[in-house]
Amino acid sequence: MPKNRFTHYAVARGRKPGIYTDWSQTKEQIEGFSSARYKGFHSEAEARAWIDENSNSILQKNRNDAGVVKATANEKVDAQSGANQSLPMAGKGQSRDYGKRPSKNETSESEKSTGKHVISKVKTGNTDDLTEALSDLQITKPLTFKEALPNFRPGIYKGDVIKRLWSNLLQSWFERGAQVFIVSPWIDKKTIGYIKNRLMTGQSSIQALYIRDPCFTDTNGKATSLAEAMQGVFSESEADRIRCLRVGTDREADGKAYFHCKFVAGRFENHVEILITSANFNDHHFNPLQRDSVILLSENCREFETRYLSELDHVTKEVSLATVLAT
Repeated sequence: MPKNRFTHYAVARGRKPGIYTDWSQTKEQIEGFSSARYKGFHSEAEARAWIDENSNSILQKNRNDAGVVKATANEKVDAQSGANQSLPMAGKGQSRDYGKRPSKNETSESEKSTGKHVISKVKTGNTDDLTEALSDLQITKPLTFKEALPNFRPGIYKGDVIKRLWSNLLQSWFERGAQVFIVSPWIDKKTIGYIKNRLMTGQSSIQALYIRDPCFTDTNGKATSLAEAMQGVFSESEADRIRCLRVGTDREADGKAYFHCKFVAGRFENHVEILITSANFNDHHFNPLQRDSVILLSENCREFETRYLSELDHVTKEVSLATVLAT
């Protein structure tokens, strides 16, 4: 048998990931599928080993448990045509060696302590990779910060992709007992309810929420006060679930400084995981038609306090959620 006549085709990313013995069937799984990843091999064992190594998406890994899809004798004739197409094509913003992903997060503890961007060493991943890693994931099993890194590159993302990443990270932080910080000038009532009812665990709390009042204005110019947004979501007996509520002004007309930054963070004992975005946390910015920037980074706890929280504390005032609910 010629060396370039493959007997098995491994599809790590495609419509139906798995191992195929026919090129035409393989082609159906990858043609038109963004960020498809596939390769030809001379044995099932080689194909299986490669697919196990390269299916780094949670969703795709779960799908790769299927058996080998066998080809008929006639179908094998077409396999030769795919022999030279087995390597993944470089996508936008990717190099052709993007299949060589690091096996784990390469960020060292020293980088965490010095506050370097944890994505600085990650050379792979793009919008399609992140979208696929997040697609169809159940919120009950969130993607962690470390798991998100291999599929992520800083850049511009669709609003719905940002929401899925944002949701997964927030829930993973709540579940892991991190101190959670949420910062956005504009948050609508629906998103506040989503955080409380879908992402927070029964015992978890928000360490600090930085927001403005009014906290949302719809497309018709109708403003929603912070009290309106919180009432019906948190009860008075749950007021301590937002440990620190800091409110900023919504206008600069009064001469006071105000904030417009947006990020969420999970603080652990030795480091802080942060998602920073240009998107406000509401339905308008989480829309698929919306485009916003996103970066992921890690800071040490001291830097997070001085370079993030202290700066926000200067332009906000602390109020109690109980007082807001009683308004």
